[in-house]
Amino acid sequence: MIELGRWAPASIYTADDDGSQLKEAVVTVLREFGLEADVEKPAVRGSWFQRLWARGRDSEAVREHLATLERALELEGLGKRQADIDKAKAEPVAALLTVVKEQTNAVVRLGSIILIKTEGNVVVWTISEMEAAVMERTSHIPRDPVTALKFLRDDSQGHGQTSLDHPDRDALHE
Repeated sequence: MIELGRWAPASIYTADDDGSQLKEAVVTVLREFGLEADVEKPAVRGSWFQRLWARGRDSEAVREHLATLERALELEGLGKRQADIDKAKAEPVAALLTVVKEQTNAVVRLGSIILIKTEGNVVVWTISEMEAAVMERTSHIPRDPVTALKFLRDDSQGHGQTSLDHPDRDALHE
């Protein structure tokens, strides 16, 4: 889990022109898990990208809420619901995944959790502190689902991209 204070970074990307429905679903999930969308940067249109910061009571609350959210996303993504998953928490996660599935391509980051949709597939991933740092400093990764998947795949296979250079687009289609 990423070492967080009261704040957790979040970002939303969709290839569609209007991401307001996706943002609404993200904000609902954050709220349900005890966090609130606070500092928002303006949305970038063409496709749609927006960064925001989620805030909790304290750093321990942020870690606990993100861990619970991560587990709920994993369970929902696998289609396996457990009896101990509270309906109030499962519904906003399911709503977020429904909205993500409606997007052509999307990247949603909630702290150390990243959802990526490309070519009809949705992937949920937990990112490391190093991956989070690279994603924060590199604006093209959270804005391109293929680049994000390649970055995470390469990093998990031990030959991650440590520079902040944009990856070779031809290498993405290997």
